[in-house]
Amino acid sequence: MSAVSLWAERPFRLLFVARTASLLGSSAAPVALAFAVLGRPGSGPGDLGCVMASYAVGRVGFVLAGGVLADRWSRRGTMVLSDLCAFSAQAVTAALVVGGAPTACLAAAAFAGGAAGGLFLPAARGLVAELLPPERLHGANSALRIAQNACAVLGASAGGAGVGLLGPGPVLAFDALTFAASALALCGVGRGPGPRAAAPPRPAAPPRAGAESGAGAGPGAGVAGGRGGRLIGELRLARREFGARQWLWVAVAQYALINLCFNPAVNVLGPASFQRRWGADAALTWSLAVTSLAVGTGLGGLAALGVRPRRPMRTATALTLCFVPPFLCLGGEAPLWSVCAAMLLAGCAQQVYEVLWETSVQTHVPLGVISRVTSYELIGSFALGPVGLALAGPVAAAAGARRTQVAAGLLVALSAVTALLSPSIRSLRAGGPARGGAPGPAAAAAAGTPVHETGGPLDAGEPQEPAGRAVLPRPRQRVRHHHQGAAVRGVGRFVRRPDRPARGARDQAP
Repeated sequence: MSAVSLWAERPFRLLFVARTASLLGSSAAPVALAFAVLGRPGSGPGDLGCVMASYAVGRVGFVLAGGVLADRWSRRGTMVLSDLCAFSAQAVTAALVVGGAPTACLAAAAFAGGAAGGLFLPAARGLVAELLPPERLHGANSALRIAQNACAVLGASAGGAGVGLLGPGPVLAFDALTFAASALALCGVGRGPGPRAAAPPRPAAPPRAGAESGAGAGPGAGVAGGRGGRLIGELRLARREFGARQWLWVAVAQYALINLCFNPAVNVLGPASFQRRWGADAALTWSLAVTSLAVGTGLGGLAALGVRPRRPMRTATALTLCFVPPFLCLGGEAPLWSVCAAMLLAGCAQQVYEVLWETSVQTHVPLGVISRVTSYELIGSFALGPVGLALAGPVAAAAGARRTQVAAGLLVALSAVTALLSPSIRSLRAGGPARGGAPGPAAAAAAGTPVHETGGPLDAGEPQEPAGRAVLPRPRQRVRHHHQGAAVRGVGRFVRRPDRPARGARDQAP
């Protein structure tokens, strides 16, 4: 499906505008925030790491709530709510920077912005899958990446120039306005063609203390258990769906190590090393490196349009080896052009990875639980991010910034090689089950739908277990023969060969 035909659809067009508008400001904000913190007297990488860790903690802490809201309330409504919260958080951050507030206040505002991002991310992936059929997802994800990365190039370069000309406060205020524009565009996006019908039923809450074991299965069990019981049930169902797919949690574990290393070594120690090397020109030179990363992401989005491997996760995991050169260039204090080239390569690989990853999730995870499964994915991917950001300053002070960056790059390379050893990563094929059809194995079990041992639901014509019985793997049916060979039990009536006389006739024969 071409980008032109996708653009002709109004809901996708408004989603396209909303995503690109918010990213335009979000690409400029990190440069402004970094030098707003580092420009304070007595501040250093530890202070910047604290602010960025607060953002990461807020995002991880609210991503589960975002997944449940998106799947059971409204994906579009969750995204609008997130954008309004992000608008408020960034407006407060800009005011704090202009007013010279302490770092602790900036960390609190960053936590609020991260919480808004946690609500947004699960809903965003689910809304794309909700609006479009499976065969359009790869093209839609590629088109979104191309446009978003074009805005990222403009945002990163404009952020560096804006900080040099106006200061970080106005740049952060501009970021707040882009979130308001995104919320306005999302208000016009309608619901998709019936994803709610494909959603698995709400799991019943566990029975209260003293209740009979079967009380929780009635229609009022969810009400009796309260909203907290329903929320826990929703999250348990998503956790089972997440754990039932080995390729999913192996890739998430690998990306958790990448986030543990990349943000501290590149986004925290990188600006600090440039400030030490370039002095007053640090903001401009670092913006060139960040712009190179953004240009690479734009090129990667274009390349992803033509990259359709038969085994997408094997290709995507191999591409993470391209994340290693920026660590080595920054740790070795390589020339500026080589740092920019390494960032360009990493950005290109990242975008191809993201398109392959998102399309794999959208086609292999049931639509009714995709936002909640995405919540677990995001928690796993970013859980170690705050740890790395908080430890970046102390570890760099103890071992040296250059050694820390090189060691982080080697750890990223080791994680890629280890993930490629998983058969589930190497064998996952493109495409997947129908998103609006049968639920996954965990959803089918929660709904009481009989399943094969392979995880799929039984066909309509197959015999099903009585209601209330646990569904076990169906054993292979044994063929039991009568000792005289007169009948075969369990299969059907014995069909006697026409050229063979009956037993009585054989006994009476002369």
